[in-house]
Order: sequence, then structure tokens, then C-alpha cells
Amino acid sequence: MIKGLTDNVIPRFPRLGKLRKGGEKPATGNKPGAELSYFRFTSENPAIVGAFHDAYGTQPAMLRVYLPYPSTEMNFSTWKEAWAAGGLVHRCDGETCQIWRTPDGKYSQEPKPCPGGCKEVGRLEVILPELITAGFVGYVTLETHSLHDLMNITATLEAVRQSAQDRPNGLQGIEFVLRRKKERISTPDGKGGRASREKWLVSIEPVPSWAQTYLAMASSTLAIEAPRVDMLTGEVMDGDEDDDVIEGAVVELQHEPASIPQDPPGFSVWADWSRPDHAIAWSMAQGVFDHQRHAENAYAKAKAASNPANAREMWAAWYLDVQRRIAERDAGSNDKPASNDKPADPDGWDDIDANGVELPQFN
Repeated sequence: MIKGLTDNVIPRFPRLGKLRKGGEKPATGNKPGAELSYFRFTSENPAIVGAFHDAYGTQPAMLRVYLPYPSTEMNFSTWKEAWAAGGLVHRCDGETCQIWRTPDGKYSQEPKPCPGGCKEVGRLEVILPELITAGFVGYVTLETHSLHDLMNITATLEAVRQSAQDRPNGLQGIEFVLRRKKERISTPDGKGGRASREKWLVSIEPVPSWAQTYLAMASSTLAIEAPRVDMLTGEVMDGDEDDDVIEGAVVELQHEPASIPQDPPGFSVWADWSRPDHAIAWSMAQGVFDHQRHAENAYAKAKAASNPANAREMWAAWYLDVQRRIAERDAGSNDKPASNDKPADPDGWDDIDANGVELPQFN
């Protein structure tokens, strides 16, 4: 580990490509490309572009995604930046530079006041399950310069993060819907005033099943019994009074325990899964498998061990299996034996490259 170089690197998979809001820039001039109503995907690897188009089409306006990190700041970085032909000039928080280019072309992280001339930018890192299924493991970056996007995406992610404070992984592993959305907003009119215009913005929200689960939890938490008022005197009744006393006789009421249905483990995570590749993609996003086939073998093993009667039981079993692996990983365990060890391989690593597995399907 090199001090100042590799000792503070954030763990991450490679970037597969970018989601862009606009069309290609004109061949001449410095104007941005035309505004689009869908996401335009670009990558330096034509095979990844082909896989994206096969999965989502060439003009997708909605994508189902996962976030790779627990916190809002790690998933959605927002800065003010100045760029020139030679690259980044400086990056700041609006007041203080976090990194800036020195006169000799090097970069310094010594704090200094922002010199101005910078613009807002936000970069959202997402995981696209269908690209993982196609064999491409990594992140896709959405870049936006819209102030409305910056505020709305941050607000949504923070709302979900605060609602999911009981989740040790925070935002990681929650399925979201990323979409283009037409809205009428106020923009400069070029004459010193403001004008109302329609713009295609970006929105992100958790899938409905997750939102419904946490809404139910919030409703039960906020359900406070209203005070009781004596209709004759207008007196607010003390909630500690014994209401079971009738004409001096103590009546002991028998209360049947309320039967509260319990969702299976991880229901808020897997409620919208419909195919095994959804479950595989989610498990890859948790960082417990370093190979697609490893995840597939582990999935098949979990299916054989639990013998589920339906998809619902399979998803719950898989969720628990992955949670176990997360706990073992955090405790320093590793399922894959070292090359010089000979213990039994729990997930079939001995023949994983040669054979792989056939994923079980459910109707």
C-alpha cells in the first residue's frame, strides 16, 4: 500500500459507461447536444453498448437500478467544477477548492478559496442488473448539470436513507427506478428575467414495494392515539385512568393478542423480483461475489438446500444466504479457498469455470 496513493482509495468496480441526458455535441461550435427525453448510453466498449441496447432498447426513458454504496454522498457526488482543454482546473464546494491544478500542471489538494468560474455538476453511480447478467460487472455514471436534478436526486436519496436507518447497508441493495420526466420549471430568459419552460429532468425513486413497506412501518410508528374528551364537561381524559372500573366493580378484560402478519426476510428487497437473474444481480451488488458464476453456483446451492415451493420462498432463502455471506465477509471470512488449500469447496469453485450452472426458473 502506497501512502497518499492507494491507502485511501474507495473500493469500486470499473465504470462501464455513461448515461447522458443530451444528444451528441455538434461537430462545430461549443454548444451542447439537443435535449433528449430518454437516456443515451455511451461506452468505450462497443460490446457493452450492444448489451445495453439489447436489454433496454436505444431510447430508454426508465431504468431499474441499484446503488453501490450505503450513503447519499458516495452514490451521488455533487461539486462545482471548472474545466479547460487540458482537463479539470479545479473542483470546489462553492467556497473552498478540494482539488486544483497548479501552474506546473500537477494537482494539489491543499484547501484554498474558490477562484470562481465553476459550474455545478452531479454524478450518480448506478448498477444496471441486465448488464451484469450480460457478463459486464461495473458501474454506470449519470452526469447532470441541472440544479433541479441536483436538488431532487439528493432529496430523494436522503429521504430513503433516513427511512432505512435500520438497514446496515443503507442505500446499497435497494432497487430504484431512474427515469426521464418532463416538468415545467423556471429558467433565465436571457434578458435578466425568468421564464417558465418545459424540461426533461431526471428523477429517482425506490420501487413501489419498498416504499409501501416503509410507509406501513412509518404509519404504525406515527399512529398516536388522539386524546379522549368528556362530552359533558369538555375535560380531556387522563390516559392513565382505569376505564375498566364499572360501579365499583373491577372488571378484568381479556385482550386477544393482535395477529400481525410478518413479511418474509428481506421482503422489501426482493418483492419486485420476477426472475433469478434479478436475484443474482442484487447479490453481485452486495459485493460478496467476485465472479458471476460464483453467484450462480451459490444461488443453485441455496435452491437445492431450501427446496422452495415457490419463488417467494426462494427469494427469502437467497436473501438470508447473501446476508450470511455479508456477515462472514465483514468478519473476515472468505468462501473461496486459497490455491494451496484443499478443503471442500462450498460453492463448487473447482468446476465453476468449466461448467457453470443452470438457474432454476419459477412461474
